[in-house]
Amino acid sequence: MCDEEGAPSRLLAQAAGCEILAQLYRLGGEPFAPIRGGLTPWAQRRSLELVRARLSEDISLDELAAEVRLSSFHFARMFKQSLGVPPRVYLTRLRMERACELLEMTDLPVTEIALEVGYSSNQVLDRVFVKHRHMSPTDYRRAVRDPVRSMEFS
Repeated sequence: MCDEEGAPSRLLAQAAGCEILAQLYRLGGEPFAPIRGGLTPWAQRRSLELVRARLSEDISLDELAAEVRLSSFHFARMFKQSLGVPPRVYLTRLRMERACELLEMTDLPVTEIALEVGYSSNQVLDRVFVKHRHMSPTDYRRAVRDPVRSMEFS
C-alpha cells in the first residue's frame, strides 16, 4: 500500500487502520449498527471541498473527520458508504484526474505536476499513474496531444 503513494501519507495509514479495525470487528461476530445513509449532505460536501482544496497536501483522516465532527473510524465508514470508496482511494482518483488535466492542458514538467497533485516526486506520480492508467504520464501526454502519431509507435 505504501508503494502506491510513495512515503506513507497520514490519510493512507489512518484509513488502512480503520479498515483493519472494521474487518476485525466483523470477524468478532458482532455486526455494526445499521448504516442509514452515509455522510450527511453538508458533511459530504465539506469533506470533498477540503480534499479538493488541499489536494497537494498530506491531509489526514483525523483532519477530515474533525472538519465534519465525526470520529476517524466513523468518518471512514460513512465516507465509503456515501461515495463507494474509502477516502484514500477517492484521494488517489482525484489526484489522477487532476494530473491528467494538467498533462493534457499545460506544458508543466511532470515533476511540477507531481508536486501540484500531492506526490513527493515524479517517480511516485509515475508509479501511481502507471498503476491506474497503464502508461507513464509522459506517454499519456503524448497520446492525448497527438493520438494518431502515438498509435504509430505502439
